[in-house]
Amino acid sequence: PQIFYGEEISMAARYWTHGFDLFSPDRALVAHDYDTFHMRPWKWDYLHLGNSLRRLYGLLQLPGGSKFVAPQSPYGMGRHRSMRDFQALAGLHFGKRQSDAEYQCRR
Repeated sequence: PQIFYGEEISMAARYWTHGFDLFSPDRALVAHDYDTFHMRPWKWDYLHLGNSLRRLYGLLQLPGGSKFVAPQSPYGMGRHRSMRDFQALAGLHFGKRQSDAEYQCRR
């Protein structure tokens, strides 16, 4: 999808369901400045954002997602692990649009 915010969860879910293990260090090793005040929106961002979000929501099986996303395509979800397992690993509840912050901090 052509999005800036949200690609991390999409990639993590796709890697996990394709069988890759995910690891995270116990402390921050690098940082990224997410301040977008200085950024000027490009016209094509707005033209493609809706389609990109619908595709992302479809991949993650969220309400409002496209029903036409091919989940088993090379760029879709894998068959090695389920989205349910990914959500449990990450402490996420996509259907409720919630995260378990306590769970994440204990991991």
